[in-house]
Amino acid sequence: PFLVDTGATTSVLPTSLLKSLPKPSGTIYAANDSQIRTYGTKQASIFLNGSEYKWEFLLAQIPKAILGADFLLHYNLQVDLKRKALIVADSGKIIPGTMGGISCANSEINFVHQNSKYGSILSRYASVTSPNAPTTYKDTGVLHHIETIGRPCTAKARRLAPDKLRAAKKEFEELIKNGVIRPSKSQWASPIHLVPKPDGTWRPCGDYRQLNRKTKPDMYNVPNIRDFNSLLAGKSIFSTLDIKKAFHYIAVAPDDIEKTAVITPFGLFEYLRMPFGLRNSAQSYQRFMDHIMRSHPYTFNYLDDVLIASTSEDEHKTHIEEVLKTFQQY
Repeated sequence: PFLVDTGATTSVLPTSLLKSLPKPSGTIYAANDSQIRTYGTKQASIFLNGSEYKWEFLLAQIPKAILGADFLLHYNLQVDLKRKALIVADSGKIIPGTMGGISCANSEINFVHQNSKYGSILSRYASVTSPNAPTTYKDTGVLHHIETIGRPCTAKARRLAPDKLRAAKKEFEELIKNGVIRPSKSQWASPIHLVPKPDGTWRPCGDYRQLNRKTKPDMYNVPNIRDFNSLLAGKSIFSTLDIKKAFHYIAVAPDDIEKTAVITPFGLFEYLRMPFGLRNSAQSYQRFMDHIMRSHPYTFNYLDDVLIASTSEDEHKTHIEEVLKTFQQY
């Protein structure tokens, strides 16, 4: 069994799995600042609910194997506490688990309220920080291309349970209103698929597996969470930004819009903005974020998450404002 720990930056295997103990190679720190010896790394394959996942694990003297944030981010696995499961975001597949008891001593959590020292900055950029701000998508000059081989893929509309049908109709109406999709006459068609959200509701998207098999890969680098360790050296204050419906900020190339068509019980629709689930969508978005954040070396960008790291409070305020100013342009 594995312990799923989103607070662990690195996935770790216990040395008890080894026949003999190698020489120590370093040290990591637990949440209570205690030191744990490490013994190099090991490539391993693990099976979760019948699917194989390959990963390079750190070896350390710990009682139980840990799946950390690096593994979860790479495989796009979401922790669903309500269901006590991991959700494969790309397919909606559920990996069941159990809830373990965790006790914390001397914990301290600092919340930033709107009337805090950062409130004035957030207020000045309410168009990008307020959850109630209207959804608008500007022309960023970035396009998502879908280079395919072979004939168009087709599918028939899947039947949906009443609750899923209501959720799909409601979401598609909102997407049409926001200029994300439009009715289609495409010769391409992928079936609709609904992915469970953490709050128990449903998010409709295209089941693009057939299309993805016909799509040429984009080899642009999507970083590993380990890559940002050097950014944290000497930093003492941090903020994270989560970009809402991030992929929709990228437009689909005009010649490729028809390929995104999704067939539903209530019609055929195609995406004008980049949808969830397409092959290379992560690469397109990462390329976009790397471009617009290039002038902000104090940030680490992983798809729709941005970490801001600073050495002082005054510097952090400046960094946050600079990033929000950039976001406001897009």
